[in-house]
Amino acid sequence: HALEAGWFLLQYAAENDNKKIQRTAIEKFVELPYERGWDTDHGGLFYFLDVDGHCPTQLEWSMKLWWPHSEALVAFLMAYSQTKKPELLEKFFKVYEYTFSHVS
Repeated sequence: HALEAGWFLLQYAAENDNKKIQRTAIEKFVELPYERGWDTDHGGLFYFLDVDGHCPTQLEWSMKLWWPHSEALVAFLMAYSQTKKPELLEKFFKVYEYTFSHVS
């Protein structure tokens, strides 16, 4: 839900021209969860991870479901549209490529 919260905050920041909230949203709610949750071995975002990178529950935490990827796509595209930082667009395309090649 961190990525989802990130794009909610980006929406608020854009509507209120609040650069501080925009920066926090991108750094703490978009980029950090992406870096922690991206499977560097096989691609895709893990479903659940705690702050130590472990499964916090008995659920199937390693599942790579459609909705976290959808939230990431929205969050990175919004972050890029507001900042024009190329690294945010690169991450958008990385998630996009994985999502549309693995989720049907």
